[in-house]
Amino acid sequence: MLTAQRVIEIYDPHGGAVGSGYLLAPRLVLTARHVVEEALPGDGPVSPPGRRATSRALRNLARHHPRCRIRALERAGHSAFSNAVVVWWAMQTDVALLVAVDDTMPADYPSGALTWADLPSADPVEVTAAGFPEADVNAKVRESRQIKGLVTPLSGVKRDQWVIQVDGTIGGHTPDPTSAWAGMSGAALFAEDQFIGIVTADAAPRHPERMELWAVPARTFAEDPGLTEWVRWSTKTPTWTRSPLEPTGHHRLLRQLVDANQRLPVLDDESTEKIALALRALRSGRGGQEATRRAVGRVLAMMNSKNALHAALEDEVWGAVFKSLREIRKALEDASTELAVTGPDAVRAVTDAMLTTVRNYIGRHETPYVHHMSHGTGIWPQDQLNWPGLPRASLELLAVRESLAALIEPLNRYVSRDRQGKLLTRGRDLWAIASSGLDPDHLKLERHGYGSLTTAHLRFPIGAAASGAPRLSMTTLSAALQENIPSVRMAAFEEIGRLATEGNEEASAVVLDLLVSRDITLQKRAQLTLQRLPQHVITSRHIPRLTPLALNPEPLIRESALRLLTPFAALPSVEPVFVAAIACGVEFDAAAVLQALGASSHATRWGTLAADRPALSTLRELFDDPDPVVRRAVLAKLAGSDDFGNIDAILHVSLSGGGSWRPHSDGGNRQRADAPIADLLSTALSDRDVSVRYAAVRATWICLGPEESTVLLACALRDKHGAVRARAVSTLGLTPRPANVESVLPFARTDTDQRVRAAAVGALHELARSGAPLPGAPIWTRVYDPENEVSGRAKGLLKWLRSHADYDDSTDTWTRRQPQND
Repeated sequence: MLTAQRVIEIYDPHGGAVGSGYLLAPRLVLTARHVVEEALPGDGPVSPPGRRATSRALRNLARHHPRCRIRALERAGHSAFSNAVVVWWAMQTDVALLVAVDDTMPADYPSGALTWADLPSADPVEVTAAGFPEADVNAKVRESRQIKGLVTPLSGVKRDQWVIQVDGTIGGHTPDPTSAWAGMSGAALFAEDQFIGIVTADAAPRHPERMELWAVPARTFAEDPGLTEWVRWSTKTPTWTRSPLEPTGHHRLLRQLVDANQRLPVLDDESTEKIALALRALRSGRGGQEATRRAVGRVLAMMNSKNALHAALEDEVWGAVFKSLREIRKALEDASTELAVTGPDAVRAVTDAMLTTVRNYIGRHETPYVHHMSHGTGIWPQDQLNWPGLPRASLELLAVRESLAALIEPLNRYVSRDRQGKLLTRGRDLWAIASSGLDPDHLKLERHGYGSLTTAHLRFPIGAAASGAPRLSMTTLSAALQENIPSVRMAAFEEIGRLATEGNEEASAVVLDLLVSRDITLQKRAQLTLQRLPQHVITSRHIPRLTPLALNPEPLIRESALRLLTPFAALPSVEPVFVAAIACGVEFDAAAVLQALGASSHATRWGTLAADRPALSTLRELFDDPDPVVRRAVLAKLAGSDDFGNIDAILHVSLSGGGSWRPHSDGGNRQRADAPIADLLSTALSDRDVSVRYAAVRATWICLGPEESTVLLACALRDKHGAVRARAVSTLGLTPRPANVESVLPFARTDTDQRVRAAAVGALHELARSGAPLPGAPIWTRVYDPENEVSGRAKGLLKWLRSHADYDDSTDTWTRRQPQND
């Protein structure tokens, strides 16, 4: 960015030269080499000193090398001069770097990354620079001058120079061969706040009326190792990089709009074709400059006279939008009629393109909107939200605005600034205000500030706004995401998002990569796509993208990220994420806590959770809740069980209570805040509600593991309710241990509840399948039970033993037969 304190005046006392410079980084001033030619060190460029000895090393530089004088531009010329030494210069280009060695150096340092830009297209680009030319010396005071002009990138190609056509005048001939521009050398050249080069020469010193300067492009020296080494020393940043944004010329945005819509159409084909014709007419430039100026003035005057050019296309209701578009259409029709005979080709083509774009948009969307509203409820905000065409209409409205802005831009250069046209970009936005009381499910994006009609498509399901787009390949869609046209980028993402939610792995990968996109709108849209993204498309490489979202302020994003991370919950890098989500508490976000609890149960890594006091406190509140539905559902969630139906739904209803749920003030069995999980589960196993005790059995085995859970499950084996005892013996059957056989066997023989006896036989069957030895033949040959289910299971077990196990007479046991290897 060009600011006064970064514009540097340079004086070389050795050769008497005066020039300009630019404060590139702390202590570093970039200038033209010929300005400081006499102060170049005789032993070549200097390497940066060590950072620990900076002050001493800089003093040594000043002692052993020629010094220049520099100062920043300030009002009334009160800025003090500082000493500086030339430390780097380019051999092939006219550029040098100075380092300030005094503490009185200029101090307006840049914030953020240092970047430079290039002009890769042929479109003319407006530029500016500030320096101290000879023509502005008055009473021995050298005044500053900021110039603006136009760089035509295809001029000066063989010399590898930017050619600047400067606006205005510089003065008459000087009495000596010195150029009136002398002193301007070294000034930094900017295009749209992007540094693109250094001014180095007057193209015609003896002809100041020519108003042409030359500049060295930044691309010729910005990546020089010597320069970047000094930048790293000064800024502590890795390097000086090329900006991802490039300055645009008058026609460049128009060309990009045409190219982008030809690859992924958002505008209709006729509008795109007319815009392309306008671009060709503007490039050909037929018609005199004055005739074009008059024609442009008439077009803009007509649009301004109807207050159409400044119509608020982001107004609060679609009816107002269509009214504004009709006014623009009428103004353009009047201008087109007047220019049909007399107007220059370029202006006529631009007017025709704008008229076609607006007319076709109205034709596609106004009638369906009016028809929908006429059959609505009469409550316009709600009716607008229910308009099926709203997502596509809002995306195309964004494209229409882009098109009108891109077509007006090249016209503005023909008229003075006070007569230029610019579409209004700020409406009253009463739409967002009126929408605030509507169904929150329709307005989940309201908190992100998507309040205007041109961004209304962001409120709707992924893919809805691109419903009119053709089916394109992922290669084309991915390329469209890089376009400079927002409407095309958004249309591409909507289609990619639709494919991702249908399980397309390539599209899902793109969505996940966009979680760190520099385009904030795309980034937020990608985050909201997570809630519909299939879990199977997630791989370990996506974990760094998802983990920051687990504590995102947006609840939907939090819950979705935790859901997608669940398969990786046992990884050391992911486990703390779930603990942190649980620690946030149900009062903060019940859905995230439930998702984290389920994932943690699959991870079976409870050490971290047990050591986290906030997370443990959340569990305590859930375990002590007075509602048994909450207590049993949380336990079922921990066990990964579906015995109680849709656990998430049960907990959402029970915990939210219509949005009024809060942890109760006290409980009959409230635990300490740092109570271990085993204590909490022990309390659950003795709960007064049988359904809670039933759920606690499997949760205990999942959370504590087969070994540690044995002692607690012994309590469940003594439970007075048969369902709990049956659950306990079934759980013991999941671990093939001889001790478990001994624990289960008595229940198969003597328990008074047939459910328990049946569960015990089933558990013995599972233990046998897992390789645990079972008691011998006499037991099973005499098995008889008055309940058919128990007898049937026992007979099935005996049949399996005879087919898959060997009986050992010496030990009186059945042992599973080892499979034969082929």
